[in-house]
Amino acid sequence: MTDPAGRWRLRRRSGLLPPLGFMRKRIAGDRGATLLGPLPLPFRVERRGERVALRYRPPLVPLVDELHPDGPSAYRGRARLGPIPLGRFDMWREGTPPPR
Repeated sequence: MTDPAGRWRLRRRSGLLPPLGFMRKRIAGDRGATLLGPLPLPFRVERRGERVALRYRPPLVPLVDELHPDGPSAYRGRARLGPIPLGRFDMWREGTPPPR
């Protein structure tokens, strides 16, 4: 199973998400942040078996990124705003090639 701790790059796959190439995620233990340039958007990390949920803190409380492993250093993600799906994305460790 991929450990979500570390620094991650992002790529939009589909949906209402903007291009994500300028965003990064940093995760340590049960906390992390999505970085929009210098602006951190903090979240808490919830692990359920192989699945990981990133639950954002106020004011973005209804936003959740659901992650599913995609190899040893990548995840496939779904962004949701409460029950509303926003889109899908890839997330891979900095310094490794992006998933196909």
